[in-house]
Amino acid sequence: MIYDIYIDHLEKEIGDKVLFAIKKLTINVNDKIGLIGNNGVGKTSLLRILSGHDTEYFGYIDIQTNIAYLLDGEEELEFSEEDYLKAEVDNQANNSPGESQRLKLTKLLSNKSAFLLVDEPTSHLDIKQKEKLIESLRNRKLGFILISHDRDLINQTCNKINDEIYFNMKLVIK
Repeated sequence: MIYDIYIDHLEKEIGDKVLFAIKKLTINVNDKIGLIGNNGVGKTSLLRILSGHDTEYFGYIDIQTNIAYLLDGEEELEFSEEDYLKAEVDNQANNSPGESQRLKLTKLLSNKSAFLLVDEPTSHLDIKQKEKLIESLRNRKLGFILISHDRDLINQTCNKINDEIYFNMKLVIK
C-alpha cells in the first residue's frame, strides 16, 4: 500500500494517563481528514506530534510528504507584503485577532505543495472569511488534517467517518 503518512502503535501519555492510542493509520497526501471530539482527547497533541513539535510519544511515524501547519497557540509568523495583500489585511503592528487568523490561514493555504495540519481555523473568522476558508479547503489538490468544533466546516470539507481509530475522537476522511 502506498501512503504518505504511516502511523504504527502511536501512543501519547500525559503523566500516567494514556491520552490516545492509534494502532495503525495510513494517510494519503490527498486525504481530507477532519478530527472532531471533546476537548482534551488529544486532537491537538496528534497534530503537534505530526508537525514535529512533540517528540514525547511511543510508537512509529513515517512521514513521506511536506507538512505545513497552523497550530492553536502557535508562535507568531513572519508575513510578506504579498501575504497582507492576499489576506486583504493592512500591514500594521496591531492587527485584530480575526486579521491575524486570516493572515496565518492565507500563508498556510498558499502552500500548494504541502499536506496541511490545521487546528481550529475558524477562530476569530466572520461568516465571509469562513466561507472563503471552506472554498479554499474544498479546492485544495493536496489534503489536510483539520481540527474543528465547527461541525458545519467539517461537513463541508470532509465526508467519510471512521471512528475505530481514536478513543473519543472521530476521523473523517474525504
